[in-house]
Amino acid sequence: MTDAQNQLKAKTLILTHGDSDGICSGALAKSAFPDAYVYFTSPVSLLEKLNLIEYVETLIICDIAIDERYCTELQSALGKFAEECNLYYIDHHPLPERCSKEEWFYHETEVCASELTYRVFEDLLSSEMKRVAIYGAIGDFSDNTPCVKDWVKDWDKRSLYFQAGTLIQAILHKGKDYEFKRTLLEPLSKNVIPSNIPDLLELAREAAINEEKIRFCVKKVLKSSKTARML
Repeated sequence: MTDAQNQLKAKTLILTHGDSDGICSGALAKSAFPDAYVYFTSPVSLLEKLNLIEYVETLIICDIAIDERYCTELQSALGKFAEECNLYYIDHHPLPERCSKEEWFYHETEVCASELTYRVFEDLLSSEMKRVAIYGAIGDFSDNTPCVKDWVKDWDKRSLYFQAGTLIQAILHKGKDYEFKRTLLEPLSKNVIPSNIPDLLELAREAAINEEKIRFCVKKVLKSSKTARML
């Protein structure tokens, strides 16, 4: 068994998605449970990861959609965990018809997972961690909910969007580099602003440059295509 799999034996375990909303959700959960180990996974591999867990006292799953193909097996596995540990499944993706909501399943489709995670663990979190939830909401295009619009009032909106943009661009630039994402999640869980996390500004800059190159390429191709149709 690999080192990463061995960590699935941690007393408090957070399984979360690797996009900006998942990272922010995981950071919020880790802020509430500082001793937790964070493991990045996806809807396709979630059931496999659950089968690797031998013992856990608190299991938190954030921003992982339930794959319809494994709905029955997944619900059965989660039901067993719910009997043996403190289980929190926090998600905002549409549910397969066969899945039923349990008391450990915190689910809303009109908000992002970061907002929902903050609300679930609000009693364990500093109110300053709302800022991390806002980053996740911006990254998930879900920053227009009543909750987030109210939270934004406590901050300089320009600074919020700068920090969120820095975070989101860097995450996109690093792709599936989960070790990077784990080191990123740690300072976020302590409310360190993205621009103060080492290398993040440079990564965001590189991502912005690449995006601009792609934009010009697409614009050039579209212009050439339009010219060809006119001939």
